[in-house]
Amino acid sequence: MSQIILIEDDLFFSSKIENILKNSEYDLKIFPRGIEALKSLRENPAILILINLASHSLNPLKLISEIKADPDLKIIPISGYCGHTQKELIEKARNLGCDKIVPNSVIVSALPKLLNQLFQAKI
Repeated sequence: MSQIILIEDDLFFSSKIENILKNSEYDLKIFPRGIEALKSLRENPAILILINLASHSLNPLKLISEIKADPDLKIIPISGYCGHTQKELIEKARNLGCDKIVPNSVIVSALPKLLNQLFQAKI
């Protein structure tokens, strides 16, 4: 089963995303702290990283930078989500290597389509 890492400290988003993926072919691992996620990624790389870009406690921009600086992890796609009005945050995340960014309002409903777009050749 392919592993997806969710780096999220908000239970609302965690439970919504977990609910979408519970009957899928993906194994979702949720990490409320970035250091735990990085450790897990180094031990068992995932096929996708989902991250809440708007979280202040996760320091998501630093995490993206660390992931993309690691030769073994930089190939893993990162999909972030935040408020659609957070233009500066979106731009910074893109510049650091966040591959896809979607608004908070659609992350749950758009997740199946996102997975299909990212992995259509592998499905």
